[in-house]
Amino acid sequence: MKAMMMIPEAYAARLETLPTMPEPAQRVLAMLKDPTTTAQDLQNVIEHDQSLAASVLRLANSSLFAPRQRVANLSLAIMRIGFFRLRSLVLTTVVSGLRSLVPGKATAQRNQLWQHSVRAALAARTLAECLGLEWSEEAFVFGLLHDCGRQVLLALETDDYIALMSESENDLPLPERERIMLGVTHEEIGAALMKQWNMPRALIVTCGSHHGDQQFEGPDSAVVALIALADRIVSPENGESIEPAAAALGIEPDQVEPLVEAVQRTIHEHGDDLMAL
Repeated sequence: MKAMMMIPEAYAARLETLPTMPEPAQRVLAMLKDPTTTAQDLQNVIEHDQSLAASVLRLANSSLFAPRQRVANLSLAIMRIGFFRLRSLVLTTVVSGLRSLVPGKATAQRNQLWQHSVRAALAARTLAECLGLEWSEEAFVFGLLHDCGRQVLLALETDDYIALMSESENDLPLPERERIMLGVTHEEIGAALMKQWNMPRALIVTCGSHHGDQQFEGPDSAVVALIALADRIVSPENGESIEPAAAALGIEPDQVEPLVEAVQRTIHEHGDDLMAL
């Protein structure tokens, strides 16, 4: 696994000025770790956060759950989603909240980055399910958060990051170009932010190590390889080979195309629902 470099002191200081994870989100995530937590307990917290409550109801009534009947009750919505996906949803709203830091002049770029994150999250979950992995919801969360450093850089270095994104109409800036222009990469910023938010080590490593053709080794190698593969499938225009990540997951060459097709179907069916969160 490639080592994550320390970010420059100036960026570290600016990261500390960013909003922390919202308190209701922190409480819900803590409650979801407690096996005695009930849907009513969660409702009591979520109903006091208007944005989070609206997102829960919207997701419960989305195509992801093919509902035969709409629900307007928050407790029923929580039961429909399930506790595992509720965790994913809470983190989705947290990441979505990073977009509010981006100035209005970068709205198009902000939306492009959010679309990429949503597509990567759906791709990661689909790949995990197709490969029979037990942590498909973790894969979703990691896919959603893997590029959070880009949103932060767009907020902190708006003009420069707009310029980077404009170098090619479809490509997202790769770490090498970010370092040349900004002296730091979105991987480093993302890993630092996840550490600041006290996220699990595997997520910190994934945010900081999903680019390049590094050897996928170590205790977090599988999740890093999965997110790298998801990232490259949804952004083929960046020109990064999917072969190293696929090989690290034990995927044979003739299995790649069916997996890509499964990812594309999932994004087509559910991408719009998550983009609206």
